[in-house]
Amino acid sequence: MKDVLKTLSNELENRDCFFVFPSEVVASFWRKKALSLTRRKAVRSERFQSWDTFKENVFSRKREEKPVNRRIRLLFTASLLEKNNPHNPIFSYLINPEYADSSKAFLKHISSILPSLGTPSVREILEGNSSALNLEEGQRRDLLLILNEYRKFLKENSLFEPSYEKPDLNRLEGKYYIFFPDVIEDFLEFQSEIKNCPFIKVIETGEAPLAKEQKTLSSGGEKGRGGITFFGNVKKEIRWVVNKLRGLLDGGVRPQQIAITVSEEEVLNLLEAQCSLYGIPLDIRKGRSLTQYPAGRLFPSLSACHASDFSMSALKNLLLNRHLPWKNRQPGEELILFGIKYFCSEGAQWWIHNLRRMGEKKIEVYFRKLSERINGLFKAGDFKELKKEVDKFLSAFLDTDKWDEKSLRILQTSLDLLNELISDNEYTGEQKIADPFGLWLKAIEERIYVEKPDTAGIPVYGYRVSAGVYPDYHFITGATHQFTTVTVDRFPFFREDQKKGTTMERSDFSDDFLRLYSLSGKNLYFTCSGEMSSGAQLPPGYFVSRDMVFPYRDEDNLYGKDLFATEERIWLEYEGGKRSEENNPCFSPVQKEGFLNIEKTAFRQKDFDLTRETIVEDHLNEIILSRLSEEEGNLTISHSAFELFRSCPFAYLLSTALEVEEQEWNVFYYDPRIVGQLTHIILRELFNKIKELHGFFLPGSLEEYMETLEQVTSECFTEWERKKPFFISPIWTDVRKKTMEALNVFLKAEKEAFPDWKVFALEKTISLMDEEEKLKLTGRIDRISERDGQKALIDYKKRNPCKRDVLGKELSPEEQKNHEPPTGFLFEIPPQTLQLPFYIYISEARAERIHRASYYGVDDGKYVHIFDDTGSGGWADRDKIDTLVSYTREKIYEMSSKIRNGDYRTLAQNDSCESCSFRRICRNKFMLRLK
Repeated sequence: MKDVLKTLSNELENRDCFFVFPSEVVASFWRKKALSLTRRKAVRSERFQSWDTFKENVFSRKREEKPVNRRIRLLFTASLLEKNNPHNPIFSYLINPEYADSSKAFLKHISSILPSLGTPSVREILEGNSSALNLEEGQRRDLLLILNEYRKFLKENSLFEPSYEKPDLNRLEGKYYIFFPDVIEDFLEFQSEIKNCPFIKVIETGEAPLAKEQKTLSSGGEKGRGGITFFGNVKKEIRWVVNKLRGLLDGGVRPQQIAITVSEEEVLNLLEAQCSLYGIPLDIRKGRSLTQYPAGRLFPSLSACHASDFSMSALKNLLLNRHLPWKNRQPGEELILFGIKYFCSEGAQWWIHNLRRMGEKKIEVYFRKLSERINGLFKAGDFKELKKEVDKFLSAFLDTDKWDEKSLRILQTSLDLLNELISDNEYTGEQKIADPFGLWLKAIEERIYVEKPDTAGIPVYGYRVSAGVYPDYHFITGATHQFTTVTVDRFPFFREDQKKGTTMERSDFSDDFLRLYSLSGKNLYFTCSGEMSSGAQLPPGYFVSRDMVFPYRDEDNLYGKDLFATEERIWLEYEGGKRSEENNPCFSPVQKEGFLNIEKTAFRQKDFDLTRETIVEDHLNEIILSRLSEEEGNLTISHSAFELFRSCPFAYLLSTALEVEEQEWNVFYYDPRIVGQLTHIILRELFNKIKELHGFFLPGSLEEYMETLEQVTSECFTEWERKKPFFISPIWTDVRKKTMEALNVFLKAEKEAFPDWKVFALEKTISLMDEEEKLKLTGRIDRISERDGQKALIDYKKRNPCKRDVLGKELSPEEQKNHEPPTGFLFEIPPQTLQLPFYIYISEARAERIHRASYYGVDDGKYVHIFDDTGSGGWADRDKIDTLVSYTREKIYEMSSKIRNGDYRTLAQNDSCESCSFRRICRNKFMLRLK
């Protein structure tokens, strides 16, 4: 950088001297830096120019035509592609005539090649004046067609494409210095004219000193020039950078004296997150597409709704976007909840069909209004009409006054683009555009927006644009081989095999940029890592070839100086009963805020923690008990409530007593609960028919039963479709088919397991009242069958439970002796389900002897008999079942006692915690490391 500093020092007082840099970022840096080189308080900003600004001055001065821009190129391309219709396609090579109706998919590609398509060297090839490339005739013809149409368009509208013109440097006034031309992509096109111009001087990038003998970061060096530090993974890399930044700021270095260059979005996101934790202010100057900001995603979301015919996922992304200030959020949420419940995934007509079917008039009106306004955006015939439709949508659904300032600026930038398209289209003679919204969206996607920071901070740049700055400290982070590779293909319309061996081959600027970055700062810190989310990474070849890659090995130093590692160490020492050796550690603002929060919450004396202690307030117990009881005051326990309490008393309290539930927003296309309900209904109706036909299940009537099953299945599905949720057509058809197949298998299993048994009851609700305990037990049995006075309980399930889940595993008699005094029932592994023992207990307490209990697994296609007194065998004998029934009774009354005493303690995690919907509000999932 000595040449830059020397040139600026010598020429700054010459007001007719101008300085040209590769990018506006670098020009802006040296514009400010120049003031420190002299005693001047101000310099004319136009004296420090970017290369693009310099080219504009070369081509536009004293010229009547207007330079073309990206929007105008898009307008021209869209208009040209309209002519490529399937009936009379104008392209034969670039766009296959078979796909002419999808021509707009090539909008971005053809628009991007226009600047280089008419350069002198390319024009000679296309016009047949050069045989440098072996072009196919269709390829040449299509490219020449685009070029000729574009040149005609430019001429008719008084426009010019700068790259097509030969620069007239005589238009410039004054003296010019052009710095770092080796990283300017198109400098070669102007090189001969510039080098022959007496008032333009080119200053090449120098070579950074290798300095291999210098200390490296991995061995504690501080200067940081002379190589790249290689970390194991990107998180360690960012942690080191953040700790280094913190040390500089704590040492008195101002944020403006530091610069950070990031190569990739993942690195930027990690850097932002870590710096926010450590209270390090950043000034992000790395631009992003407008659509990468929350407010900018509005218009892509609208496009997705239209393109997918209002699919559930597209509507969900739009209506549940919390960054959008909806005037009334509730109707949108109700629409999504309806769609989730009724599987509205087949387009607008499916939405309307279901809304009408269920009589949801209010939601239907909202959906029609929303879809009408969105569709109106795509029916607009031109940009002016589109603007009116955009205004209609915004005024109908969004309250832009509620938007924060940043989001409002992004919205306004998007709307400004639409106004510019209107202006550009008027200037070019009102080009006919079939899809104005699509063209506007393309312009929004291409617009790079740099967000204005709220406060001053360390500037963060994207890779390439900051090459040539010269801060006191410069961190080039995430500088892997992949992300520092810079190749430019100025002629993408020619194939690689055609360009091979010519001057039109792809240009590689990778080493040029790294060489310039090696000079871009007084103290430089190149870092990269071997592992990122995108996969394994390697250091740049530039450093590898110079033997300047230094693995970072000082892990202890990395974590030892980290604020959060310090905090963790203090807590661990405190928990271990030691006094921390840290002397007044300095914590970040986030940590200090965390301490204040924990002081108000975790360190505050709590009223109670129901996962670890009982409710002692009688009035609270009375309120909870009343919610779990009938009007008569009897505590009601169903089988499902009993099983939930056994699994987790605290979850029972939340879901059953307090009725806490989490709203489900996930979109599903299949719900096994619906299939289960339908299966139960079909089986109920089937046995009603069998009861009417014969009264008994006759093995010889299997064919008749199968015909009956087909009729019943059809009727049940038809009735279900009238007023209940069902899946999209392909899935619903498949469910219907597989249900029929599974129940045919059931009939065969029934023939073997329950021949000549009659139906005693179907889906019978049974109950048992204990007046003394004021306790009522309830259950619903899928089927009770009877033969010769013997009753059997049958429960249908998707899959049969395994034997151990039903019977558990008792301790051996020898092991039970060790439990003194022996109390209750001792299981090494308790039963996981007590459903049938629960039903048996209620039935037999009502003097209804049960002789058989079975599960039928629909997916398994077979019965499993828990026990069987009828002589057919089962998993357990009568004594074992009596033991299970007694165990069930003990657990029922234990549950009743705990509820009355306010005991919902859950002292340990179990397997069910992983799938529990209350994990977010249950403290049991948080386990201290020391424990």
